[in-house]
Amino acid sequence: MTDKIDTQGLTSPSSVINNPLTVPNLDPFNYPIRDVPVRTVFTDEERTELKEIIKEALHEFHNYRI
Repeated sequence: MTDKIDTQGLTSPSSVINNPLTVPNLDPFNYPIRDVPVRTVFTDEERTELKEIIKEALHEFHNYRI
């Protein structure tokens, strides 16, 4: 059993900064806040039309149940 695997050369160099395995653990409460743009699916006009349609459908459903 003289055949052994050399594990000394398998570690990654510590100069690699972008590697998440070599970066020290950061405090989860100290992450920078990202400004995420607000993305909406519908425009303001479409949103008001959908609200009117839903209100009308609910009104018809309520009158149908009584």
